[in-house]
Amino acid sequence: MHNAGAGMSGEYTNCSFRSIGTGIFKGSEKSNPRFGVKGKIEKVEEVKIEVLVNSFDLKKL
Repeated sequence: MHNAGAGMSGEYTNCSFRSIGTGIFKGSEKSNPRFGVKGKIEKVEEVKIEVLVNSFDLKKL
């Protein structure tokens, strides 16, 4: 994303905000979960990364 122009703020580049949290999901009987078991509520630790991007750079992402 940074190579495509995301994460720029003034004279700074490679800017991002990261937050750690817990993702919760439950796959249907037709699901093919990579983590956990289908039909059961699962919790996994996740990292969310946010970056600013100019609208004219969206096509590059």
